[in-house]
Amino acid sequence: MPRRGTCLALLAAAFVATRILYFQWGIRFDIETLPVYWQFVDPTLLLHDFWRSVFYLEWQPPLFNVFLGAMLHLFSAHAAAAFQSVYLGLGLALSLSLFELMRALGVDHRVSLAIALFFTLSPSTILYENLLFYEYPLTVLFCIAALFLQRFANAGKNSTARFSSGPWR
Repeated sequence: MPRRGTCLALLAAAFVATRILYFQWGIRFDIETLPVYWQFVDPTLLLHDFWRSVFYLEWQPPLFNVFLGAMLHLFSAHAAAAFQSVYLGLGLALSLSLFELMRALGVDHRVSLAIALFFTLSPSTILYENLLFYEYPLTVLFCIAALFLQRFANAGKNSTARFSSGPWR
């Protein structure tokens, strides 16, 4: 049976190899949605009136617009490459945290690895990883939050034994 470290290394290697292959096949990050989607503050406003546009347009996703504005300010000439790098990092974090979440839930190493590999290599994952929208970062955050919630719940099971007796029980 493969060990946890071996599975994580295999998953990371598969992620990197497939992303290089997809890049060679011509799949690029789509930044063309930045001036089009109504959820995003206009890039001109993000570049020239950043804080006021985020403050007064709070009905749009403010944290994602802060992220967009920060990326445009830091990497204005190479924004597409910067966004792609961030989303690739999010993709790797999603693959590894998905595997860790399944392991924490008691799923076998082989099944966890197979499901994580299937998810990592699926075309829909590749699509969302190369699209500038907030669903992919939210998916990563939810998966990591579920992993931490599961770890918190398991830690609570071990510590509640000492409180099992007493007048409040």
